[in-house]
Amino acid sequence: MQTKIEKLKSQYKIILIQSKDDWDKEIQKAYEATASKYKVQGFRPGKAPRGVIEKTYGEGVFVEDAMNKLLSREYSRILQENPAIKPIDRPEVNVKDDFSEIKIVIDVEPEFTLAKYTGHQVKRQIKAVTEKDVEKMLDDQAKMRSRQIAADKGYKLAKGDVAVINFVGSVVGVEFEGGKADNHELEIGSNSFIDTFEEQLVGKTMGDNVKVNVKFPEKYHADNLAGKKALFVVDIKNILRREFPVIDDTFAKEASEFNNLADWKNDIKVKLEESAKARADSEVKNELLKIIIEGHKIDIPKKMIDQKLGEIMQDMEQQLAQQGATVEMYAKHMNIPIEELMKTQMANAERSVLARLVLDAITAKEKIEVTEEEVKAKLEEISARLDKDAIKQIKKSAAHLEYIREDLRLEKLVKWLLENNKVV
Repeated sequence: MQTKIEKLKSQYKIILIQSKDDWDKEIQKAYEATASKYKVQGFRPGKAPRGVIEKTYGEGVFVEDAMNKLLSREYSRILQENPAIKPIDRPEVNVKDDFSEIKIVIDVEPEFTLAKYTGHQVKRQIKAVTEKDVEKMLDDQAKMRSRQIAADKGYKLAKGDVAVINFVGSVVGVEFEGGKADNHELEIGSNSFIDTFEEQLVGKTMGDNVKVNVKFPEKYHADNLAGKKALFVVDIKNILRREFPVIDDTFAKEASEFNNLADWKNDIKVKLEESAKARADSEVKNELLKIIIEGHKIDIPKKMIDQKLGEIMQDMEQQLAQQGATVEMYAKHMNIPIEELMKTQMANAERSVLARLVLDAITAKEKIEVTEEEVKAKLEEISARLDKDAIKQIKKSAAHLEYIREDLRLEKLVKWLLENNKVV
């Protein structure tokens, strides 16, 4: 078997040349491996001579098995002997009628020269934690522990209250489908209704009949209402207001591990400062990677982008399916044409492929590798969070272990990049 390899722009063309004897040996191997599948009268399974099976089932009975095994073996050999060949899809295979020549065309990742990836400067900005930030955290805790109570008669509806309403909507005096409801609970300020609907109810009281004028968005999921002005006649049946706990030492004892408000506030500040530092570190990393990746212009084969787009859309479809939705339903809900959504995801796919190509190239050039000891240590770290059965499954799965390796490799690469660029 002779092998000829020719490098094209974004492909490798491989020619396998074999003699008649070479091919006959492949057929013989296929016969020996599969003869037991063929029933021939007068012979026990697997004992019928090759010629008899070929006469009974047809001369090419072993051709497919022979070719599949040959291609699998030779393709693996070629990739192993030529690590520069990085396929992006299944190869295209053409075989001569007499099996003397097999042409394999492999689409590969694009070749490119690495641009600058060291010596960049990135600013680390840590947001200062203010007293206002601490107070907001306390307010959020109070909101979580608030309770809903019926408002007194004459109470004026305010932001954060829940109005129990009956409403009827119409466009040019004609009621429309979905524009009517009774005893609907609407939280004022939630922005769950269109335009200024909620704002027009602020200050009203229980028993009021309110005429609310609004305009539907130009891009609205119901085409017959998009951009139209509408009138809603609203009856306020009831108002539920929130009662909040007083933020004091008693509240601190009930809502935290501290005995007084001062200690709790101090702990909140410390945690907010730690969070601010972690956020600043993350922003530095993301900004540095963005600068490095966007500094490269690579002619990426469309096939690679299409493949990544397929992965993105599949993940999106699975996540939406768990919520009982589809991509079309999501686009409609977000008032985005499906074509625009696909265009956005295509751009995301292209960025993702570009990032992977650049980071893989830097990793290879700088010889950033992950040791088995590092993988083992990561598994032990994961073990603390998962049960024994889950860990056993991870250890058995080559794909899971490779994912861990890739994750660790990326961590090491990012650390190396941060050390070889300037953070000020």
